[in-house]
Amino acid sequence: LIVLRHGGLAFLLLYGLLLVTIGCPLLLLEMFLGQYSSMSSGTIFHHLCPLLTGLGPALCIHAGARAVLQLATLMWTAQGMYRVFLQMELKENIFSQEHFNEEHFS
Repeated sequence: LIVLRHGGLAFLLLYGLLLVTIGCPLLLLEMFLGQYSSMSSGTIFHHLCPLLTGLGPALCIHAGARAVLQLATLMWTAQGMYRVFLQMELKENIFSQEHFNEEHFS
């Protein structure tokens, strides 16, 4: 709902359209080329076109860097969730029955 208020729906529609039209075919192309050539991504582009010699190692380095960044994001999220649930456990006595007063809710 917040996305609709700030114009994010146009971004989501465009992102989904580009993902389907560009991303999925490129993913399938890379998987099929690797499957049928029995070569790694570091060597297959050199055999397709000698001008693309550095593309395979660049893709491998990019995948490694992306994995590290995603791991950092996952750990940051897990740390935040741990802190939220730890605070909820520490503040549990605030919401216990002895502090609950029904006069505020009537």
